[in-house]
Amino acid sequence: MNIAIQRIKVYSKLILMVALAVVFAVIIVMNRNNTVTIWFFRQYAGINVLWLILVTALLTLIGWWVLRATINVVGDVRQLKKEEDQRNQAKQQKELAEKVSRHEETLQKRQQHTSHDDEPV
Repeated sequence: MNIAIQRIKVYSKLILMVALAVVFAVIIVMNRNNTVTIWFFRQYAGINVLWLILVTALLTLIGWWVLRATINVVGDVRQLKKEEDQRNQAKQQKELAEKVSRHEETLQKRQQHTSHDDEPV
């Protein structure tokens, strides 16, 4: 049963890839001689539709890559800030622990000093 499901998946993917290749071929054949006039901050006349499609696809991919890179950098900055805050908090806790330890030592010395003074001579 498992092999049958795998075959169905493989052949479905193969059919999908062939269908996409046919769609791309039809788009190329139907648009190979078409031109268009576009406005991008000024008028451009006689632009081949295939070149327009290619440039649009490339710019979309580049834009997606830049967006993903930006999101990753923002995440990295947040992570660094979080780690820095954790280091600062650990440093403050260590300083407070040392301060408490010194204070306890001082109290113990005072207690020992007062206990020696209270003993009868």
